[in-house]
Amino acid sequence: RMSMSLLFTLTQPGVPLIYYGDEIGLGGDGDPDNRRMMNFEPYLSANQGTLLERVQEIGQARASSQALRRGTRIQLWVDDDLLVYSLDAGGGDIAIVAMNKGESARSESIPLPHGELENVPLVGVVNPSRSWTIHDGSLPLELNPWEYVVLSP
Repeated sequence: RMSMSLLFTLTQPGVPLIYYGDEIGLGGDGDPDNRRMMNFEPYLSANQGTLLERVQEIGQARASSQALRRGTRIQLWVDDDLLVYSLDAGGGDIAIVAMNKGESARSESIPLPHGELENVPLVGVVNPSRSWTIHDGSLPLELNPWEYVVLSP
């Protein structure tokens, strides 16, 4: 869940802000315990290490994609559990971000305004478990519970 919130943060227009320790899920409370001492390898728990790897993957995708850094955001789908939007930097530099925060799998056909992506394979630049193809102006999207992807041609 934390990696999904950081995915959202790192794929919004503008400069993202990650507070000290968020990248490892560092605990804290109200002042003066707002943040504890930072942990580093090899002192990270398994969950902290996994979260750090996911945040690094998202950060690397952002660094390599003009669309993820400066693209125009277009809302494609939103409901209580599913959020899908695209970021378009022009010239075919497009990223599609999709996240399912629901407790069950989701399967939707997401209408896309990006005609240039018709029949172009989209691969996961974050969570690259599979690929998708747009047909008839729609992206057939299937996500497991608490799964997210960032897709790019």
